[in-house]
Amino acid sequence: MRRRSTPSILLLAGLLAAGCNQNPYLPAEPPPAGIGQTPPPAAALAQFEDLSVRAGSLDADNGDLMVQLAKMEQERQILQDQVRLLQKQLTDSATQLREERLARAETGKQVEALEASVRRRGGATITANTSHQDVLPMVEAAGLEMRKDGDIVRIELPADQLFAPGTAQFHQGAYALIDRAASVLTQHYPQQVIVVEGHTSTAPIPGGRYSNHELSTAQATAVFNQLTQRNRLPAEQLKILGHGPSQPLASNASTAGQAKNRRVELATYPETIAP
Repeated sequence: MRRRSTPSILLLAGLLAAGCNQNPYLPAEPPPAGIGQTPPPAAALAQFEDLSVRAGSLDADNGDLMVQLAKMEQERQILQDQVRLLQKQLTDSATQLREERLARAETGKQVEALEASVRRRGGATITANTSHQDVLPMVEAAGLEMRKDGDIVRIELPADQLFAPGTAQFHQGAYALIDRAASVLTQHYPQQVIVVEGHTSTAPIPGGRYSNHELSTAQATAVFNQLTQRNRLPAEQLKILGHGPSQPLASNASTAGQAKNRRVELATYPETIAP
């Protein structure tokens, strides 16, 4: 075997002494930071700036949405309060309507009871008057509106002078008007059948307590009570009838016509009651 020469051995040792970093058979170490790296391209910087602008815009939009959400929440609360108020008003209205219906039904019962009482008390025999010589005389009385209707004499008592609007409650001045009418009946028609007739216009009744027919009957009943209790006319001589708006004297198209139609008439018939 041949031995290597001394210079070759020395050269190899020198290479080893210089360090193994230059060994091509070892993996290369990465260069220090900043060395050998290229700066990012301009397109990446532009994209980054665009994303930053969009992020700022989204933040602003988010703030606007929060403001709108708070406003909508406030409006929702207001609407809820309004709904609760409307529900309460609806409940109150339903209760009031129910009470008014009950009151109307009770009034109707009272009117029916009064009419039945009048019929019971007014059971006297009515004698027909067929003699043309006994036609009722037409008289005049100060402060009273009177007219002849065939063989019937009618005394008109304006309801607006008798009652508070839409009620059967008398004005204070109503009693004097009824007293004058009672005086005429007592003096000139002491035995004649007298029908107390209530009339209304077609206008709705204020307050909704009565229908027009109910109001006409209630007002006629109130006058009947005054004539029999205060003025002492015989109850068997008087009858009650409510016509409502069915027999107008004037057009209901005008306020004056409606006022003319609201009345209580004392219709005096030629027939007499048996003594």
